[in-house]
This record gives sequence, C-alpha cells and structure tokens, in this order.
Amino acid sequence: MDLKPPEVHLWLTLDRVYTILSRRIAGKLAEVGLTSPQYRVLRLLSDHGPLSPNTLAERLGVTPGNLTGILDRLESAGHLHRTREAGDRRSVRVQITPQGTDLMRVAVPDVRDHVRTLFSTLTPEELQHTQALLERLEHHLSPTEVTA
Repeated sequence: MDLKPPEVHLWLTLDRVYTILSRRIAGKLAEVGLTSPQYRVLRLLSDHGPLSPNTLAERLGVTPGNLTGILDRLESAGHLHRTREAGDRRSVRVQITPQGTDLMRVAVPDVRDHVRTLFSTLTPEELQHTQALLERLEHHLSPTEVTA
C-alpha cells in the first residue's frame, strides 16, 4: 500500500518526465554538436541580440561562473564572440556570430520538430491545459520580488 500523498506522486512523475525529456532533447542537440545549455545561450542571443553575461546568466537561471565555461566553449567553436564596451572595459557584450546563426537555422527547426514528436501523445487542448497548470505552479513557486 503506497501512502505517498498525491503531491509527492506528481513531483516524482514530473521529475521522471523531465529526465526523459532532457535526455531525448540532449540527444537531438548532440546531433548538431550542442549541449542544452549551449543551445539555450545561442537561442537567447538569436532572439534578443547582444546581451551582457549577467543578463544571460539571469535569464538562463545559472551562475555567472557556470555561464563562463559555456561561453568559452561556444566562443572556441566560433558560435559567438565577446567584446568589451569602448567606454567601459569592464562591460562585456556577448553576440552570436554568423556561424552560430547558421547553426541555429538548422538546430531550431530540428529541435521544434523533435519536441512536437515527443509531445504528440497530447491533444492541443491537453497541451494548453498542462501549460496553464505548470505556469500556475511556476508562478506559485517563483520567489516574489520585495518592493520597498
């Protein structure tokens, strides 16, 4: 007899599903030579243009220290470059390169198609309902900003 409350069952199921999805998507990204964090960095830069490392770290939910290694590898591969601002040498901007843009032109549609396949068992209505529930949970769990 399993005495776990429904919240624990849900958490365990979400954890298993997240693990499976992450592995499957990581496998698809590996086909184009990227890791999930690298893809997320290039995606942000593709969508929003040059950003500071701090902004990237904040939007990705990683520490600046973790981001540095990701940026180093992407820069070594020629997918992005970092430049110092002319007026403030401490200020750095990260920008996707033409090579990185070309890579994302291939990777984004491939990943989207793969994700569609992974979620194909759900109807459009089920997708919308699940999205709404997860966003509600995310909002509940997110730290609230304190204003003075």
